[in-house]
Amino acid sequence: MDVLLDTNVIIDLIDLDCFERILDSAALRFCVVENVKAEITQSTQRQRLEQQLRQGRIRETRVASCEEQQTYTELRRVLADGEAASLAVACHRGWAFATYEKGRTEREALRLLGPGRFLRTPELMAVVIREGVVNAGMLSNHLRFLLNALNANLDEKELRRVMHLVTLHKEVQGTLSGSGGERI
Repeated sequence: MDVLLDTNVIIDLIDLDCFERILDSAALRFCVVENVKAEITQSTQRQRLEQQLRQGRIRETRVASCEEQQTYTELRRVLADGEAASLAVACHRGWAFATYEKGRTEREALRLLGPGRFLRTPELMAVVIREGVVNAGMLSNHLRFLLNALNANLDEKELRRVMHLVTLHKEVQGTLSGSGGERI
């Protein structure tokens, strides 16, 4: 299955140090629309994405057909640029879309794609953990490393980022345990 990744998914996977591993999934092929690529502005994150694009491990695409353009224009009225472009492409190509967003983005994704082609980040991570591409213990260890950094005078923005990753980690645990998967 082809999966378009939203900006927040790419950033979360990079911050959890599992972005490259997830791209090894045999069950999923990952893509990014040019609009999402443009939203990755932090230089280290941008370099990691660019490297994977150059290696062909993730593909870049764009809103191309008239139908995609029309859907994108409609979605752009209510969604951010990358989300609107990703959903338009996923809708018309039969691909899946992965994001951490809830609210309006989730409602639009479910309306256009249905539950079978919409993945939130915890569900995506659970898929690759079950597949054995990502080790659940590795995620926990990296999160512990980040939590230890909390003790080292992080600024408010860094603190919010680490706490977001803690919440994401708990959601992955819940997704895995809710379906009989391994517990992180």
